[in-house]
Amino acid sequence: MHLPNARDIQFIYFALHTAGSGKGHVLIDDLDLSIVSADTTAGEFLKPSAPPAKPQKNDVNLVRGEVVRGTSFWENGFDYDNAVDGDLSSDDYGRNAVWHSQRPAIDQSITIYLPETRRISRIRMLNASSQAAYRTDEYKIEISTDGKTFRPAASGRLPDDGTTWTEVKVSPTPAKYIRFVGVRGFNLRYAVGLKEIEVY
Repeated sequence: MHLPNARDIQFIYFALHTAGSGKGHVLIDDLDLSIVSADTTAGEFLKPSAPPAKPQKNDVNLVRGEVVRGTSFWENGFDYDNAVDGDLSSDDYGRNAVWHSQRPAIDQSITIYLPETRRISRIRMLNASSQAAYRTDEYKIEISTDGKTFRPAASGRLPDDGTTWTEVKVSPTPAKYIRFVGVRGFNLRYAVGLKEIEVY
């Protein structure tokens, strides 16, 4: 289920049907909820033992819904801000859910503008879900506090699929601008892409 304004969630209530012990943990994104059985009768629903604790600052996805600019985008529906909207749809080549650059698939980038300088330590990325010609192979991430001088924070390769998250941890570093660079795509004659980036 996609919640476009997930940052505003104050409470989550859910139910699970189980034939087991009726106790355990449920992980929703980065929110760990403890659950206990509502009743000892087999087949009863479960409920949270208490309202979920408010996430700590470093557990909040800092870039969700923020302003994004870039070097290029493929066409309407594959815009920059798709990479921070939380929409993980793969329909119609990921239209309205993924960023695809223009050609060639070399050194295309998006830059995310945070409202204020925040200390970041973890980044998660999900490659575009369409065919390999629109996916990023090699990437790098650069950060800045003034929008002028960028320094490297991470680099590597993304898997050739749109379902495997790549997570990197960085030394806690102040950042106001976060730049994702598609250094090269799997097919240089086409595009680089990114379905989602999360920064914590």
